[in-house]
Amino acid sequence: MKHPSLGGMVDAIKSKISRESLHERFSANAVSYLESCAQFILKKKVKLKTIHTKFLKKFNQVHIIDSSSWDVDPKLADVLPGSGGTASKANCKLQAFYEYTSGVLSFFEITPGTKPDNKYAKEIQDKIKPKDLLLADLGYFCLSTFAKIINKGAFFISRFKTKTTLWDAETGTVSIDIGKLLKSLKYNMHVMQVQMGVDLKTRVEVRLVCFRVSEEIANQRRRRMKKMQERRGDHLALKV
Repeated sequence: MKHPSLGGMVDAIKSKISRESLHERFSANAVSYLESCAQFILKKKVKLKTIHTKFLKKFNQVHIIDSSSWDVDPKLADVLPGSGGTASKANCKLQAFYEYTSGVLSFFEITPGTKPDNKYAKEIQDKIKPKDLLLADLGYFCLSTFAKIINKGAFFISRFKTKTTLWDAETGTVSIDIGKLLKSLKYNMHVMQVQMGVDLKTRVEVRLVCFRVSEEIANQRRRRMKKMQERRGDHLALKV
């Protein structure tokens, strides 16, 4: 059976157990067991593809956090609600916090698609130790989390969230118009020290690395943004 039902599984093993009794076996202990199995499998699978590089030796641990989501049957909206509207009524999201060098999952959770990634900010900062490296996508962008990681003597790499207020790191009083600055650059890469954040007491000093994408990728992003705005009924002037 390629996709067996619970009833089909019971018939296949010829066990004297009802479908209802089988449902009852899906307890908290069963969930814990399946999570352990998933961690074991991922550890074995990913360790075969480990990248050996001298750059990672600078860090005690390398943490990667990311999520994946997919639409599910609308009947599950009470358990796994989606965003609704033009999106799905029911959506499932998988959160994973993975330590790359050892292949260990620190947490592995299934949540409704409506739960934002940045809700895991506190869990991230609690798991980071001195000399660790965190690799995080834009959904986990949180200045307070970054500040606590820095204070621990650890490191992070994250995409930059647009509209985040930037200041010159040396003076702390000169604001930076990142769009205007990047347009004036003649080179395809630029590195600078900046402070991020509005409040002087909670600003985070980081190294901002900027790369110019190809014209093809830039046009793809413009078209994607235009379609997104059209779905929302907004008007956006873009040069494509």
